[in-house]
Amino acid sequence: MLVIDDDPGVREIIEASLAQAGFRVTALPDGKRISQILWGGDVAVAIVDRSLRDEDGLAITRRLPERYDIGIATVSGRSKLRETLVTHANRVLSRDQLLNPLCDRHTPAFDRSIDVKVDRLRRKLGDDPDNPRMIRTVRNGGYVFVADATAP
Repeated sequence: MLVIDDDPGVREIIEASLAQAGFRVTALPDGKRISQILWGGDVAVAIVDRSLRDEDGLAITRRLPERYDIGIATVSGRSKLRETLVTHANRVLSRDQLLNPLCDRHTPAFDRSIDVKVDRLRRKLGDDPDNPRMIRTVRNGGYVFVADATAP
């Protein structure tokens, strides 16, 4: 996995969490070395901050799929949902566990707003909603971030 975020605190948290979950992670503060990192072809997913200081993160996300077979997640406003899923990679999180950091309030279990948020995040990642690879639904459980860092 490749993480591109100019905020060192966010970058370090994501990198450490993914590494602890068993993923091989390269974290960069900007897009200057992307080609060098991706040349080997063993990165499956890139998480890119859209508000990078030196380069437009959206430009990076448009450029990468043209040159590489890679899933892209764009982040604006340091998405708490993305951060929650990534920092708990390979662990099933209930809807309440995902909603609590987003809402800072208790949300009833029947509240399905998280389903919409997860669907939007899947679309940003290019994850097929009928057969998701990165964010999977666990029946009667919630969601799990299971991106395979070695998959094509």
